[in-house]
Amino acid sequence: LKGYLRPSTATESLIYLKATELKDIATQFGLKASGKKEDICNRIATNVSEDALSRFVLIRYWIITEAGKNRLNENQYICFYLENHAYSLDLVGLDLNSYCRLFTGQKNGRIRDILWGEFNRRSGEYYRQGMLQGKFDDYCYLLKTMALFLEEEKRHIDALALYMRYLHYLANFSAALPAIRNLPITKNYELASNMLRYNSRIDVNELLEISNECGFDSSSLYSYMQNTFSKETDTGLFSPIELSDYIMCQINGDEEGVKWLCNTVIRAAERKMR
Repeated sequence: LKGYLRPSTATESLIYLKATELKDIATQFGLKASGKKEDICNRIATNVSEDALSRFVLIRYWIITEAGKNRLNENQYICFYLENHAYSLDLVGLDLNSYCRLFTGQKNGRIRDILWGEFNRRSGEYYRQGMLQGKFDDYCYLLKTMALFLEEEKRHIDALALYMRYLHYLANFSAALPAIRNLPITKNYELASNMLRYNSRIDVNELLEISNECGFDSSSLYSYMQNTFSKETDTGLFSPIELSDYIMCQINGDEEGVKWLCNTVIRAAERKMR
């Protein structure tokens, strides 16, 4: 690993053990087994040699070396990847290797700009993929990632606008297309409705967090959704009002309303296919 990581010692691995495991080890060496986890770790580390402890602590973990720390400081974009975010770069096709390739020859100060540019490039690619193949999952997750990326920058209203686009394509295309494809053959409205309802579930807390940062209450959010959905050029299974109602039902925990709306749009779609 180029000297950037090394395996932990048995002593360094103690902190990763459960309290019950630490107590068992302490008892084996005749040490006091009560107290806080940190105290038990320190007691074992102080009184038991590395060789003796290695027979009881078999699992090792990776420890970053000084060379590794220096490498990270020189390449801050790696630190950005490893930070905790509300989104996963790996799930939009950016594993660590492909992510690092974005920054070849680039300066660290442009991390977010470079990443946003890649998001936009992939957005066009995933949208075309959806239109050609009828598969919008990648596009939807990318839209959600972009919204949460902007939310991370405290650009709340921009984040909400992208989140609305994510909801539009999630319900109208990503969830709707699989639900109605087999409907003309099976005539099973309940199955199609259940598929739509299951695949178009949203993270209510996530949406409300962004909405609250924008200063929206329930009424203003509902109006904002209708206005935003009405501007989308790609029309789908739900009308702007139906989709707004559908999301509000999820927010309010109205399962009967969710079910009724799914049944309504599925039956309307079936009539159009006759």
